[in-house]
Amino acid sequence: MSKLLYSLLFLFFSQVLFSQDFTVRGFIYDKSNGEAMAYEKVKLLSTDSTVIAGAVSDINGFYSIPKLILGSYILKIDNQKYERAFKNIVMT
Repeated sequence: MSKLLYSLLFLFFSQVLFSQDFTVRGFIYDKSNGEAMAYEKVKLLSTDSTVIAGAVSDINGFYSIPKLILGSYILKIDNQKYERAFKNIVMT
């Protein structure tokens, strides 16, 4: 009976530990007038500049990059009209 109980507890806790993922969310806006910037490309890079994931902002300037693991990342927003923006992100 105790082996069965320990086995079930192990399976339950292993599912809880492996199901944790993280999301990076944000809002892109024009600093000069405060208006949302729609359809902007957002890339999430590793610290060695390889692309991990990407997203496009919606009509209200919001973006979301889900299912990330703990670590350090660089968020890159690139636009032809404006200069590139970089933001360091550390998930702990």
